[in-house]
Amino acid sequence: MIQVDVRIVSFGGVGCTYIIKKVQDLNIITNHIFDRDIFKHPHYSSNINQGIEAKKTIYVYNDPMKAVLSHYRRKWQIGQHNKITCSDHRMSSDIIRFFNVLQDKTIKMGKDIYGVERHFYSWYEKEKNNKNFIFIDFREQCDDKVSNFINAEIKFKLKQRSPILEILEDDFVAIYYKLDQDIRKHVGGFL
Repeated sequence: MIQVDVRIVSFGGVGCTYIIKKVQDLNIITNHIFDRDIFKHPHYSSNINQGIEAKKTIYVYNDPMKAVLSHYRRKWQIGQHNKITCSDHRMSSDIIRFFNVLQDKTIKMGKDIYGVERHFYSWYEKEKNNKNFIFIDFREQCDDKVSNFINAEIKFKLKQRSPILEILEDDFVAIYYKLDQDIRKHVGGFL
């Protein structure tokens, strides 16, 4: 059993690695910055979660569409999809491998098929009332919220996201815009 002071988790592509680094710089024990302990991105119901004991947990989220695009830009879309989904909801690597195929299938299904939505709600439903768990939207200034939660002063520098290079269909953008609004509504973010 791995014990940490603060576990930092996300669906990836949202600034989780940066936040882990900043928290570790305060000599606070976290899960592994590069996910070598596999506690950074698992779906909540994953058996992986049984191997860690965290005093506190921070769930980091950000624009879900840009997060998915980030995985494609960094060429780890299949690995990340497999991390954030349960095996019974995993898409074929033939669908995930190429962005245009994912985009077409997402539009056809009318919902996120990459796994961001299921990942978020798996954590939200289990932890929404846990006083040792917070959600942070990393697009917003969250220094005070995180500082108060971990009992240590922390300052983040929000950076500009890398440009979107893929050709995005309006229906794809609309699906992820709605998901983003739903997530923000659930965690009390402003719309």
